[in-house]
Amino acid sequence: MIRRLFPLCLVAALWGCSQPVTPTPSTGGSSSGGSAQTGAGESKGTEAVKEPSAVEVAETSSKPEPKDPIPEPSDATPAKPEETAPAEPTPAEPKEEPKEATPEPAPAGDKPEGDKPEGDKPEEPKDKGPKSVDELLASLQQLNAPPDLADLSKKLETLLAKEPEHANGRLTLANIEQLRGRQAGGTESGKDHFLKSAENVRIVMKQNAELAESPGVRGFAGMALYNEACALAFDKKTAESLAALKEAVGYGFADLKLMNSDEDLVAVRELPEFAAFVEETKKAIKELNAKEVAKLMETHEPFEFNFELDDINGKKVSKAEFAGKVMIVDIWGTWCPPCRAEIPHFVELDKEFKEKGLQIVGLNREQTEDNEAAVKLVKDFNEKQGVTYPCALITEEIMGQVPEFQGFPTTLFIDRAGKVRLKVVGARGPEFLQAVVELLLAEKAPEAAAN
Repeated sequence: MIRRLFPLCLVAALWGCSQPVTPTPSTGGSSSGGSAQTGAGESKGTEAVKEPSAVEVAETSSKPEPKDPIPEPSDATPAKPEETAPAEPTPAEPKEEPKEATPEPAPAGDKPEGDKPEGDKPEEPKDKGPKSVDELLASLQQLNAPPDLADLSKKLETLLAKEPEHANGRLTLANIEQLRGRQAGGTESGKDHFLKSAENVRIVMKQNAELAESPGVRGFAGMALYNEACALAFDKKTAESLAALKEAVGYGFADLKLMNSDEDLVAVRELPEFAAFVEETKKAIKELNAKEVAKLMETHEPFEFNFELDDINGKKVSKAEFAGKVMIVDIWGTWCPPCRAEIPHFVELDKEFKEKGLQIVGLNREQTEDNEAAVKLVKDFNEKQGVTYPCALITEEIMGQVPEFQGFPTTLFIDRAGKVRLKVVGARGPEFLQAVVELLLAEKAPEAAAN
């Protein structure tokens, strides 16, 4: 089972980077020019966090975090209504002793007021719950505390029975069932939830051709179908599990390391056809990533980006000193889970491609106004992760060069001529990152590299 949470807008981007970010002071240096160009293209990562609408589902970016209809638990105590002191009773005025009166006989057929049958009582108010999927989804935006997922799932299923083609509703239900499966404790106790999630994902992908081509939705589908494969394998349905794995790969699931180590898939890996499937998957993943990157490169508008700063060790670091090289500039923060998850991929890329012309630089935005504290946070993290490439604290001026900056991490891929050829918002897998690097390294270096 995928044990990390998938950052979906409908569940608070689960790993969250939506919290406000306190600007970090610069360690020194300044921008060396370069203006932002509005409208430059970008690629959205599957780990990113922004504030997407329900239809975007998994198309996330990592912003310091998407607005979600299903908020994460909070330590905050909801505000209580103001308590008002009970009103003092008004002294009663003396009353005259009532005189005896002879009641008038009631007309024939009439009954005293107190003898009215039960059926004459006012009707109880009817259920005021959501009457449509849209109404239910809208109500989630107003929640101040985590909802009862079981109750929410039941309500959604009831409404979807009346609106079976409501894609947002089905994707929300699929998200909820993924959460319920994880909350249940894993594959054994949560398998029914994972199976239900995959079922709803398949319905959406079949009904809605536009969403079926959305990278974010496809990424979520791949994750959901992978978890379905684990659930099927647990039930000893190895052939069906392998088929689900193939589906997951078809939607972009590319974590071969997990596939080859997940305890849930032990029986599937023993199938004679599994080894061939893995080899085919490796080739397919590489081809798919190369195709995606080439397409993104064709449609994205290059823009200028420059920096000159003191790194966390007090040394000067600038774009100019790496002229003629392919560069990755990772704008990130140690506080951001997707950012942290992506660092090992950059470390591996640095090891494999540094001698071939790649230079990686990390530009950090930390959640502290204390310059020394921010530097220490980055140093401590880098030491634990084995980061060998330079990192520096980014300034507002430099960050302002990024067109329509959306969130963390934001990764800039710079070609040998010094132009930003691709901007990716959100974390991406190692295969995608490597595909970008290989494409840019394969390009011929210009005679005079731009600074």
